[in-house]
Amino acid sequence: MTNSSRPLACMLVLALCGPCMAADKPFVTVNGTPVSQTTAAMYMDKGRANGMSDPAALEAQVREQVIQRELLFQAARKAGFDRRPDVASEAEAARRKVLAEADAVRQTIVIQRYAQFYVETHPVSDKELRVLYDRMRAAAPLDKRVVKAPAFEDMKPMLRKQAEDQVLQTLTGELRASARIR
Repeated sequence: MTNSSRPLACMLVLALCGPCMAADKPFVTVNGTPVSQTTAAMYMDKGRANGMSDPAALEAQVREQVIQRELLFQAARKAGFDRRPDVASEAEAARRKVLAEADAVRQTIVIQRYAQFYVETHPVSDKELRVLYDRMRAAAPLDKRVVKAPAFEDMKPMLRKQAEDQVLQTLTGELRASARIR
């Protein structure tokens, strides 16, 4: 990169990242390096999960913890530990794993919302539920004891869930049939 293109590159980075950084004000700044509110919130959630209930004490403990971590991280980077091949490869593997987990969570949220939308826009009729109910009753094992089948109205919520699952499975099959999978 030439010296004349560096300012342009910096402006592009700030334009792209600036809104993201502005949305998350620093929780604390250590030697000029901000530690985000999001990072602090993650540690606070862990503290609450471990039984810490006093908000002021929790915030003070998290503040101290993130300051210590940032100071040690800065010292490790200054010593070149982040560039050691064994450390760099382990850190990169951890980064990739976290990104994959985050992407899986993102997909789960989108899929759940889409599935909810899809079943709402493709409702199962009472007639279709009745067919499922009748098939279920017919498939019930015969027993010497006389067992009365649950009433259709009592079974409706379970039948609706089963029918919605079938609708989504059909959709998945249709999507798979037209997909290019390698």
